[in-house]
Amino acid sequence: DDATKISGPTKCDSCLMMDSDTAGGANACGYGKEVKVFGGSGYDFSKSSWIAAKGIETEEVAGLSTAEHCRHFCATTKAGLFVFAPKSQGIGRCICKEAYAHPMCFPVYQDSVDDVSGPVLCEGSTCGKLKEYYREQKCCGMSDKQVKLMSQR
Repeated sequence: DDATKISGPTKCDSCLMMDSDTAGGANACGYGKEVKVFGGSGYDFSKSSWIAAKGIETEEVAGLSTAEHCRHFCATTKAGLFVFAPKSQGIGRCICKEAYAHPMCFPVYQDSVDDVSGPVLCEGSTCGKLKEYYREQKCCGMSDKQVKLMSQR
C-alpha cells in the first residue's frame, strides 16, 4: 500500500548551513552573545583579541575537525547556536552562541565563506510533544490565537 511508504534521504543535513555564520552583525538584534570558544589542539586564542576583550571562556580540545564536533562541544554549554571555522589557524575554531530570545531576530544566518553554522540541537518534534504544547497554550477552539514556536519557549 503506497500510503504506508515513506521516501527521502536517510540523513537530513538541513541543520547545517554551509558558508554561513550565525547570530552575526547582520541580525536585527545585533550579534549573538558568545558563550564559549573552542579551538583545536594548538589553537592560539591570543591571535583573536576580540575573544579576550569580551571575556569569553575558551578551551583547547582534541578532535575538533567537523561541524558535528563543534555542535557536540557546544552542547556542553548553554549555547543554542554554533559556528565552525574549519580553516581558522589551519586548526579549526568553534564559537558557541546563545540563541536569540526574540522570534523577530532575523536573519539568523549570514554569508561567511568556509564557515558552517547551525542550531546546537538539531531534532524534530513528535506528535505527542505538539499535542502537549497545544494543550499548554490553550489553543482548543482558538485557531487564530498567536503562540510562540516550540523552539522559542
